[in-house]
Amino acid sequence: MILVDTNVVNLIVRRLWIPSEPVAISALSLCETFAGLTLYPENETLKLCAGFIESLPASAVVPLDQSIARIVPALIVDAPARKRRFDILIVATAIHHRAELVTADRGVAAITERYNQHGDRPPVSITLLNRDPD
Repeated sequence: MILVDTNVVNLIVRRLWIPSEPVAISALSLCETFAGLTLYPENETLKLCAGFIESLPASAVVPLDQSIARIVPALIVDAPARKRRFDILIVATAIHHRAELVTADRGVAAITERYNQHGDRPPVSITLLNRDPD
């Protein structure tokens, strides 16, 4: 499974990144996108992102559950990560589902890399995309 961060949905709809296989999103990405659209209803990119998310099959929106919540403490002990609670939940979703995480957010990548530094747990595969490819 490829789990894309919310910012990658933006890259997909702008055709700046084309996934090699079907993608999934965290339910949190759905929340972030529709909250943004509520705040900025005229934003064309947010409209495209919402349309993309609505076009996904229901199974491609990964719900948050107790198993994901139990991973959060291993991520939140890192002081810089505490301010990135939404990001932590997306990383925890990727960890739980052993999904490849694709993001354009260096903070998300840093959280994942710090998690991966512990040799006592399976590493998370992460791909960091350039937000503004040439």
